[in-house]
Amino acid sequence: MVIMRGSMDDDAGFSDALHDARTRPVDRPAGHRKYTRTQRRMYSGRHLRCRLRQTSWPAGAMHGILMVVPFLSLYPLMKRWTWWPQAWLGLTLNWGAWIIWYALKDHAEGSGMQSFFAGLVSWTIFYDTIYACQDRKDDVKAGVKSTALLFGTWVRPILSCFALVFLASLVYAGFCNGKGLPFYLVSCGGALAHIGWQLATWDPNDPKDCGAKFKSNGDMGYVIWGGLLLDFYLNPTYVA
Repeated sequence: MVIMRGSMDDDAGFSDALHDARTRPVDRPAGHRKYTRTQRRMYSGRHLRCRLRQTSWPAGAMHGILMVVPFLSLYPLMKRWTWWPQAWLGLTLNWGAWIIWYALKDHAEGSGMQSFFAGLVSWTIFYDTIYACQDRKDDVKAGVKSTALLFGTWVRPILSCFALVFLASLVYAGFCNGKGLPFYLVSCGGALAHIGWQLATWDPNDPKDCGAKFKSNGDMGYVIWGGLLLDFYLNPTYVA
């Protein structure tokens, strides 16, 4: 998943710097102006080679890896075709959840994975819309689209709905997989508190605050992981 996300960020950063006249992508490796196009492609090629080394995975996981290629390839263009590039990003980034699942298990029935995947996509829409609010002026000038522009003044209440979908999917996935109290208290409770803090303090008109809130979602990931780890040691029952 890390390799897949890195590869996609390479393509997106390169596309943003080349076509969208954005200023922030030039600070990223794939979008930095001191690198030539050839050097950028070589950088992206390293990610591709790493992905190809994963061919020893089970058949179900390999099918998932092949299916993600169109998502990765088309993502940089979605902001020119649709107001919902964040939704496509959600499908692309979180497709790895299916890949990892089928690398470990041969079925998804009863696991809550379908609902959890929808929740992950909703979470991506949540945090990437916050991120996109930094670029609203640049996006208007470049003629590209985003949910940050689409939602307008309704961005906070709409993102609250996506956050609720994510939180509900987290609880349901825990229920389907026999998680115990540590998961619900730390992972679900911590995620609820963190998202509540984000929505209560976020200023969508302040680019610096948008960037800070976006990055804070990585910290929330540690909270969720911590609850899973604690639950694993205190409640080792595994259902799915």
